[in-house]
Amino acid sequence: MTKPLSRQKLRSRLKDYAERTGIRFETRVRRLVPGLPDLRGFTPHLRAVQLNAGTSAGYSDWLLHDLLHIVFYDFATLNLGASSWLEHGRFVENHLASEAFAVLALDYSVLAYAENRTLTIDLNAAEWERFQKLNPRLPPLRTYELCEMLLTHYLTGEHGHFQAQRPSRRYAAWLEHEIRYARKQRAYVEMWFSDLNCAPYRKTAAVVRGSAVADAVWWLLETLLGPDDSPWAAHIAEVASSVPRTVNVFAGFKKYRLKNPEFDYRFTDIAAAGAERACRELSAAREPAASSLYLAWQIL
Repeated sequence: MTKPLSRQKLRSRLKDYAERTGIRFETRVRRLVPGLPDLRGFTPHLRAVQLNAGTSAGYSDWLLHDLLHIVFYDFATLNLGASSWLEHGRFVENHLASEAFAVLALDYSVLAYAENRTLTIDLNAAEWERFQKLNPRLPPLRTYELCEMLLTHYLTGEHGHFQAQRPSRRYAAWLEHEIRYARKQRAYVEMWFSDLNCAPYRKTAAVVRGSAVADAVWWLLETLLGPDDSPWAAHIAEVASSVPRTVNVFAGFKKYRLKNPEFDYRFTDIAAAGAERACRELSAAREPAASSLYLAWQIL
């Protein structure tokens, strides 16, 4: 890639994408409360971004992160079809690739070059050459080689190529942050797939080997972050004409097909369950559980 894209330019391109492809911004009744998890909800499959009540207008970095997920979800749906999301292997690969795409596009390609801190990693681009001296296997920033290396890490959990030959506090902070984030996503995506199928949770984190998705991620990165506006405009036009704006690509999962599925409130908003059912299920809780804890947080 050429010169890094500015935060303002990235905002402009994603704002254009959201407006022209019909992404919805839905405000929840809940506010962001210090000390509690962010309870907005994550709905890229609905082509919607959830906002906390009282959120000021404007494209915050976290809003950009959520938009980038939708951009990749649309890309996967455009090229593989909506039914691909119902297959376990594709679901895991698509979602983890969307995570890597969002991190590479925002953190590694824009925020690392800005004054403000990055979101999901601990990195300043000015440190990268020093990191490469500590670990000669590190490719330059904003290259296909780094994209492929990071995708392999997100899909498999392997991070041997990221280990430095000499210790450094700053290098360790960056790598540990990256490993924690990827590990969390690999566990989360399996739980989410199980929840959508109304099935017992898989106990292990996702592992996808032999994937070629790095090529797709890199193409989309170059299209979004390149110096010329025309490739991005052409991609927007294709998505706007081919990807349905209001269709839930997860509609085929049991959670959406069954009339009365069991809800895990880590993956379900009480607005979808209804106040009467939510209060009844909280009243029936007799021991600590992650689902009932998230339900209580949502009600509070």
